[in-house]
Amino acid sequence: MTWLLFKYHPMKKNGLVFLSISFIILLNSCNEYPPNWSDGNTTGIKIDGPSYVEKLNNALLAEMTPLSDDPGVWSDEQMYLLDRLSSSEIVGLGEATYGTSEFFSAKHRILKYLVENHGYKILVMEADFGESILINQAINESRTEDIKLLMAEHIHKWTIKTQEIQTMLEWMSEYNKGKADYEKVIYMGSDCEFNNSDSYLLKRYLQETDPDLYNQVFDLITSITQYPSFFENISSDEYKVLIEDVTHLLNIFEENRSNFVQKSSEKEFELNMHIIQVLKQVIQNHYHATSSTALDFLRDEFMAENVHWIYNYYDQKKLVVWSHNIHIADDPMYSSFGGSMGNYLKLKFGNKYVKLGFSFYKGSFLAKNYQGIITPFEIKAAVPASLNEVFSRTTKTFLVDIEMLNSTSEWNEFFKEYNTLTAIQELYTPYWLTTSYNKPFFPYHFDFMIHFQNTTASKQF
Repeated sequence: MTWLLFKYHPMKKNGLVFLSISFIILLNSCNEYPPNWSDGNTTGIKIDGPSYVEKLNNALLAEMTPLSDDPGVWSDEQMYLLDRLSSSEIVGLGEATYGTSEFFSAKHRILKYLVENHGYKILVMEADFGESILINQAINESRTEDIKLLMAEHIHKWTIKTQEIQTMLEWMSEYNKGKADYEKVIYMGSDCEFNNSDSYLLKRYLQETDPDLYNQVFDLITSITQYPSFFENISSDEYKVLIEDVTHLLNIFEENRSNFVQKSSEKEFELNMHIIQVLKQVIQNHYHATSSTALDFLRDEFMAENVHWIYNYYDQKKLVVWSHNIHIADDPMYSSFGGSMGNYLKLKFGNKYVKLGFSFYKGSFLAKNYQGIITPFEIKAAVPASLNEVFSRTTKTFLVDIEMLNSTSEWNEFFKEYNTLTAIQELYTPYWLTTSYNKPFFPYHFDFMIHFQNTTASKQF
């Protein structure tokens, strides 16, 4: 439980993060540099020693599909395991870090395969709901030349302000050229951390449909969206007023539904009603994340709710959800408050939701250091006895069906032991590699996994 006390989350105050990291650094001052594990380390499994490791390796080699380190050259034939997803409706694509180029390129390649071969049309990114609508308008209209500027102006998270994401969004835009609306791919966001774009879209909709009402509720919208900044506390009194204001705004929209629908459409009205719901999520999310129950944040539950809303809103019923491994995984023990987004989606959609996680042995990646500066880091070898390290013994990059792997006697026995998987989020310090970034792994977390033997850092534009 100790790692939870210092677990980084972007909604925590800067001071708490700084003090927590400083404390850890003092405790680890005798270990200034991260461990440099050798390629010959043992797994630490206490069952028959090396012979058991060899059996694991042979069983994995028999089940996996070898892949190139460059996802751009993966062939459709190598992706055949993903044909199982043709009968699914929501595919979760994870990532072991927020700053690895190969993870982003692999997810782009998988998205392309699912769009072209299995009818998937919607990408739901770990990005704010409102900002994604503004970018999707350019994708829908194939305004490829506007993508980079829109990303720079509207995307909040450094993690997806990368050349890899730009390449993918531009591909989506080009794909839509000359296609009917029902054939086009759609870009949406599931997150609820900021309200800038949501507020802008709501005001724009009011100006276009009912200027008089816009003038009446302008101050109300402003009061909802101009509260303390992201890292500041919201008092219980402020929180109560904000929730009352959002509820009042929802009621005003509902009372004027017929007029809104007449001036726009049922779809446009429903979209803007959900924008107000997202404004409410932002307030709730911030309040719970900065209160004394900081570990009990609601973000994953809200992201799952937004994925579910997007699923119901569009006629196309096949979605790809892009997020970190920890959000995509079916993990009922994600936090002391509840499960991960993937756990909520699994409970809601059952076998229609399929999860694909990522692993890596060594390489570089981007993350924020303890001063909040985006920095390239390098891991020279995986933590001994982690799933990353056991996977690495094939010396290959590969795709594997976890259910099929678990059906072998060797891996079924292995998965009954305590297993870990490396998971690095926005903040990284090498001192925590073997502890905070080495999370428990269970085979039900993912249906498929892609392991990279070597990785490189993503490229910011």
